[in-house]
Parts: sequence; C-alpha cells; structure tokens
Amino acid sequence: MTKQYAPAAERNKQFIADTLARFSPFSNTRVPASCLEIGSGTGQHCAHLAAAFPHVIFQPSEYAGGPPGVKTAPSSTVASIMLSITAYTAGLANVRQPIELDASLPAVQWPCMPSSYDSIFCANVAHIAPFAVTKGILAGAGHVLKPNGVLFMYGPFKVDGQHTAVSNEAFDLQLREQNPAWGVRDATEIGHIAIEHGLKLHERCSMPSNNFILMFSKIA
Repeated sequence: MTKQYAPAAERNKQFIADTLARFSPFSNTRVPASCLEIGSGTGQHCAHLAAAFPHVIFQPSEYAGGPPGVKTAPSSTVASIMLSITAYTAGLANVRQPIELDASLPAVQWPCMPSSYDSIFCANVAHIAPFAVTKGILAGAGHVLKPNGVLFMYGPFKVDGQHTAVSNEAFDLQLREQNPAWGVRDATEIGHIAIEHGLKLHERCSMPSNNFILMFSKIA
C-alpha cells in the first residue's frame, strides 16, 4: 500500500499532539475514549495521534468526492487516500478502518451513531471546502458527540472578521482564486454557529505558522 505524504502534516503533527494533550479525553490516559477524525487526508495525523494517545480509539474518515485539496496530487482519489490512511496506521490497534464521510450532509445521514464519540478532530478542512462543510461539522458534532464531548478544529482562521497575519490574507486570496467556495473562515462566526448546535467555543489555541486549534465542548 502506498503512503501519500503531506509536508505540512509532518511539520505540525507534534504541535497538534502537544496541544491536544492538554485537554480531555487525550489528557486522561487512564480512561478509554474515542475520536472521530474528519478529513484524515494522508493518514499522517491519525497515525501520529493514535501512537501518542493509545487509550483513544480513532475512527479516520475522508470525503469521497470533489476536487483534491491545496497542493494535493491531482491523481489522488478517495481509494488512494484510504489506502494511504490504512498504510500509515497499520499495526496500530487503536485505529479503525477508514470510512467515507461527507460532513456537509445532515448529521442524521452521517455513518455514526448519535452521542457515540468522546471527541472529534479535523485539521485543515474548513478552508479547503465550502462553508457548508464547516457548518455541517458543527451540526454533526452536536449530534454524534457524547455530553461534554469535545471538537477540535485545526487550521488558519480569522478572528472577529480580521486576518491574524499578512500571510494568511494572501493564502485566503490564493484559495479563493483556486475555488471561490474556499477560503479562510472566521473563528468568531464559527463560535456563534456552534451555539446553535449545543456547542461552546472554549479556547482558541495559537499554533505555529499562524494557525489555531479551536476547542469546543458539547453542552451537557
């Protein structure tokens, strides 16, 4: 099986793991837990996080249609992506087989049971997908997370409608030129939408390269 390679995922995976380690369920290593990863991509993040948090069962997933993401090889297909995820996570007992998931679908159509996950993690999804996907992730999280479950969204985000770095503004323009439906999203707006789905934005964690991890919890 062929492993695909994303340099950005390799660079940021340990920073992400270090940040997640501050929060439950990743911080409580004595309690078994579960995590749905949305948009697993190559599988590098899933493999790294599963190795770092062996008490957490990871369910990787990927979208089965649409154009490849930024700097993704045009030849990439969902089949090749799934094979890459499987190759990276081979030998990790706490990783399930990857599933297809269109996060823009109504939550009741997700291949997940209600209130079945302790956490959800997605990296670099919001800005390379229509905004309906971000909204769908929030709605889906409200549906499939257990009470007090947590959602983590990693990537570049605006704050109060403003870019946090000149490089992010340039990246936003690049994205919109590639696909008008893409673009850097506003963390403040996302936080407001989250409330509609029983989620609260608790923390906006600064990360290297002008990225953030947005941490939400499901209101019990």
